[in-house]
Amino acid sequence: EHYAFFQFRAEDNDPQQAFTTAMKCWHPGYSPNGEMLAFVTKGEQAYELRLRHAAGEEEVLFAAPMMIQSPQWSPQGDALVFMLEGSEAGVCTFELESRKVTPLSKGEYPVWAPDGQSILYVTGSAGQRQIQRHAIAAGSDAETVISLPAARIWPYNTNWIFSHETNAGIWHYNVTTQQTELLISDFDPQDAPNWLIQGDQLFYWTRTNDRLPVLKRYDLGSQRTLRLTALPDPLAYQYSGFAIHPQNGAVLFPAQLEVENHLLPVPLGDQQ
Repeated sequence: EHYAFFQFRAEDNDPQQAFTTAMKCWHPGYSPNGEMLAFVTKGEQAYELRLRHAAGEEEVLFAAPMMIQSPQWSPQGDALVFMLEGSEAGVCTFELESRKVTPLSKGEYPVWAPDGQSILYVTGSAGQRQIQRHAIAAGSDAETVISLPAARIWPYNTNWIFSHETNAGIWHYNVTTQQTELLISDFDPQDAPNWLIQGDQLFYWTRTNDRLPVLKRYDLGSQRTLRLTALPDPLAYQYSGFAIHPQNGAVLFPAQLEVENHLLPVPLGDQQ
């Protein structure tokens, strides 16, 4: 088995191998300045949250017997938040300078608030989901912000973007009008980690009718969707998350390959 990270820019649509890894990896994320990449891998004894520097050096930040999911950088680039699957600790933060891990609360798919002073995440069971806000300040407790049928959420302006816990699609919730609008219909609710927002662009993986992976970009302003690339083998990409470089916009994603030159780009084009 061959594991690697691939990257491409939307304008050239030509995935190229960035670097190889000895083990399967998932959920990569660039630091705000683009100089560090956090990702998760499965070591011999534990799951590892790893950090890769621009020069190529790697280090293990944190290891745990349970799966580490969805690491997200703080806006200041000095900390990460992630979730431990199947753990009562749930949502945890990691401070880069002190190397301190702080359990916050049980929850799923945490993201930082835009000001970096609090963390947002989803709690509750099916049909009774709540978005919680947990301030970073010592001694703070979580508070319920809103109830939505969300598997994963993302703050956008003063509103919310979320993927539904059971229904297909990605949705917009307007806090003022309390109205929910379907933005994207071709997103599987089982693929909760596989979308993100950068600026006014929403990136997401979906599948063609014959189950091949396709990465698309939805412009929240113009409401137009552009297909960026497709992979010819449904096993090549395991829906393991992806990252957008904050400076050059390059898309980075992990893949499991058996032969070289396995990834073949498809032409760019607008999609209905």
